[in-house]
Amino acid sequence: VSAGGAARSVTVDRTADGGDAAAVTFAQTLIGAAAEEAVAFTVAGLDSDASGILTFSDGTDAVTVSVEGDGSGLADLSSLAEGAITVSLALADGAGNTATVDGPALTLDRTAPSRPTLSAVGGDGFVNAAEAEAGVTLSGTGEGGLSFTLGWDALSRTVTIGSDGTWSETIASADVPLDGSYTVTVGALTDAAGNVSAGGAARSVTVDRTAD
Repeated sequence: VSAGGAARSVTVDRTADGGDAAAVTFAQTLIGAAAEEAVAFTVAGLDSDASGILTFSDGTDAVTVSVEGDGSGLADLSSLAEGAITVSLALADGAGNTATVDGPALTLDRTAPSRPTLSAVGGDGFVNAAEAEAGVTLSGTGEGGLSFTLGWDALSRTVTIGSDGTWSETIASADVPLDGSYTVTVGALTDAAGNVSAGGAARSVTVDRTAD
């Protein structure tokens, strides 16, 4: 009689590890120019023997990133076109099982807002006694819904541009500076993706309440 027959352990595994539980999350889904080269992601729910490849696509070109370690990483999306970006996660485990998980949709926006404008103060750059007493209305244009800082001497206010692309702010008589020459400034705009416009507008204004 020969020695006892051989024996082997075998594991039957038909399920891709993480296929049901894996999820892709991003710190933000609206990506601006300043963040596009290092878009942070986290893949949760992967088992120890699973690996993954994240694919980012603009519909024409794609970027792939390997998912390793704790599932966190950075993706450089600077080669993709602006607009909607789809995300998919391809999984594989040690047994050769595979699965695909869709991630949240991203939007790539590199376009900064247009520089906001400021109309001539008082219509002509001068504020006389009657205008100062009535209060001075400053106005201009810019991208609707965005806000900027308006400055005039010691005065500083946050102004939000209307949906029609125009803004106005009335400076009450008590807040109009003393007689003298000033520069009224409109700060740059920052959109929801973090893109910043060129520096805001500036206008010279002379306040003169005294008749010559």
